Amino acid sequence: MPDSETSPNSPERQPGDRRSSLRFPLCREVKHHGLSNGASATGSGETINISSRGVLFRTSDRFKRGEWIELAISWPARLNQQIALQLVARGPIVRVDGDTVAISIQQHEFKTQCPARSANGREAEVRAD
Repeated sequence: MPDSETSPNSPERQPGDRRSSLRFPLCREVKHHGLSNGASATGSGETINISSRGVLFRTSDRFKRGEWIELAISWPARLNQQIALQLVARGPIVRVDGDTVAISIQQHEFKTQCPARSANGREAEVRAD
């Protein structure tokens, strides 16, 4: 029988947790963009964990429960081991607790990140890690 010890990449489940999806620890850069009420505020933060249905992240920006936002999360895997990816997730904020914010994922897609251009016009590597 496998050891019950949890590895750093194991899903998190707290006693009494009623969530239907396991949360996986994921510490990645996240950029957010408000979608509610014509809001165009943007900011950044860092993810704490993610599941198929939600994202918990930390940010110094202030949000209200019920607001819709879009998150762009730098993804740890690369397409064909070369092209940087980002997960774009949209949904309402379901919880705000100090500097942590949780959203319910209603829509999501993976996008490739375009190579950045350096000052001399040549492509510069975009790192997602």
